[in-house]
Amino acid sequence: MIHFCTLRSSPQRLHRFKEKLPPGAKGLTLILDVRTRWSSTHQMLARALHLQDAYVSVCNVDDDLTAHKLTTKDWDYLKNLVKLLEPMADLTRQLSASRSHCTIAHVTGAYNHMMSIIEQYVQSPDNNRHFPDICKAAKAAHSKLRKYYSSTDLTPIYSVATAMHPDYKLDWWAHAGWDHYADQAVEMVHEVSRKYDVIDLAQELPIANNIAGTLGRPWLKPQSRPLGTDLDRYAKDDEPTGDSELTWWQEQEGRYPKLVQMAKDYLAIPATSTPSERCFSQARLVLPHTRNRLGPTKVKELILLEAWFRYFN
Repeated sequence: MIHFCTLRSSPQRLHRFKEKLPPGAKGLTLILDVRTRWSSTHQMLARALHLQDAYVSVCNVDDDLTAHKLTTKDWDYLKNLVKLLEPMADLTRQLSASRSHCTIAHVTGAYNHMMSIIEQYVQSPDNNRHFPDICKAAKAAHSKLRKYYSSTDLTPIYSVATAMHPDYKLDWWAHAGWDHYADQAVEMVHEVSRKYDVIDLAQELPIANNIAGTLGRPWLKPQSRPLGTDLDRYAKDDEPTGDSELTWWQEQEGRYPKLVQMAKDYLAIPATSTPSERCFSQARLVLPHTRNRLGPTKVKELILLEAWFRYFN
């Protein structure tokens, strides 16, 4: 749509462009779209709108850029497209941020939010009248999201993680308007919880049975309370979440010991793979080709130290 690379390819042209920048935008330049980078299209268009006056000024005085000059209708298209992409870019930043430790519990809600944004956009008569091409692309995006969203039903991970978030619990699906799916999701949570009951019985009952048998009082054998009972109590718990769901569960060890273990297992799953991919990229900076004799333990320590430094500062 916009050939920003033409402007950036010439040092003289790029210098003229920077001279036209307003005082508050000094040092900025146009951003190119990268197909493999999330939200890069939004970043490119948002920066172009921010530097619109400078771009128009350079196109007006440079004959080579005349063919790339945008009309008022073009700029309106860009503004409308950025308006559609802005909330999705914000959501992407939240889900993929390393310091926020966003867990998989937020993914289902994120899908709902994105699809609602697209649905509202394509249902607008003004958008269909003035921006039909964007509406067509939005419908294609909605179909793609639904395809991935339906895959979350194939595993209990998303349902369990959502239920383990103290702000959502077992009634999140009903509040979100997914009544037809609520029973299935809650059943998934209970099914997983029963596995933790089995683990708990395997660890506790042999010792307890031996003690009861030694005393000659088999009726004293403890009956481990099903985790479903704890789930019911947890569903009615109205204690404030506080800073995060992880902090909340750290404080519940004495109240829901089995649920805490279940929450640790599922809330340890990040919302996206971006933080781990970022870690791999950081490893290359720590271990370049000119510094290739560091041992794996030392590399691990350096990466952890930098991660802790970023987090705690």
